[in-house]
Amino acid sequence: MIVDSGDPAVITATLDILEADWYLKFTADISYSAPGKSRPIYIDVSPGATWLTPTELKAKADQIPGAVWYVSGEPNRQFSVDSIIEGLRYYYTEIRIADPTAKITSPSVLNWDFTCIGCGGFTTGHFWMNELVVRYQELYGEGPPWDLWAIDLYPLDWWNLPNTGFLPETIAQYAPNLPPESESIPAIQLQAYREYIDSLPGKAGEPILVTELGIHWGYSEISFTPECGAGAPTGEYKPLVLRDYLSSVYNWLEDHAISHNIERWYTYTTYSDVANCRYDGYSGITLLDSPHPSAGLTDLGRWYLSRSSP
Repeated sequence: MIVDSGDPAVITATLDILEADWYLKFTADISYSAPGKSRPIYIDVSPGATWLTPTELKAKADQIPGAVWYVSGEPNRQFSVDSIIEGLRYYYTEIRIADPTAKITSPSVLNWDFTCIGCGGFTTGHFWMNELVVRYQELYGEGPPWDLWAIDLYPLDWWNLPNTGFLPETIAQYAPNLPPESESIPAIQLQAYREYIDSLPGKAGEPILVTELGIHWGYSEISFTPECGAGAPTGEYKPLVLRDYLSSVYNWLEDHAISHNIERWYTYTTYSDVANCRYDGYSGITLLDSPHPSAGLTDLGRWYLSRSSP
């Protein structure tokens, strides 16, 4: 699960009610980690970010030995390879010194060949990652030394609401039935990512980590106003559409986790106020009904818990 709150009581209560053993927070602050739970250590490598010193990295490594270190999120959406490659090299080197047992991720690209429908666009994960692999070899005489290939998966679509996780033409092809699970945008991205990794010398079979798995819009309409330039939710909220999306992707992941060596996937998000404007244009999945320790499950949250229970 991805947990936004910084309140230890909320984090603990959230993980308990959702029965989650792993969680992700986008911070290198590990002064609090939920008891009995595991989490990656997130490292910001954006241009201008202050690099953690070797001493600081060693202190974190000593606190969580053998941790997963998640290094850089969605750089293909906002940064060039050359603007962060020195930072990546620094962290790959210093984390390994601090903890030789650490598992380090690649930057998590946002999607692979698909970008989005109805937005300004960004560099594809495929192009960005391939440029990084080639450039790293040119500069440092070796391939990037990470242990896990990370990716975020979102079927971004601002023209077809609510988001379903499938391309509109795919839905039309199979209507009135749901398309096959292998035809969802996340499944197609992961299949192509697996094939790319396996095509690289010495990289075949290396594990994949899905650092974010979600969907942005669960409402039938969107309204852009001066008060909410990112888009305010209007129309009807469609939790059953979101449920069908999650079910399809979870089924595909479970069926292919071993064959594609997909180690883990983190669902976004545990709680969000999906009924009101958010600065990042998100009105999708929320599994809890409030941001408080006493939060209960939404209808989607109850389905999720039932679906994920052994």
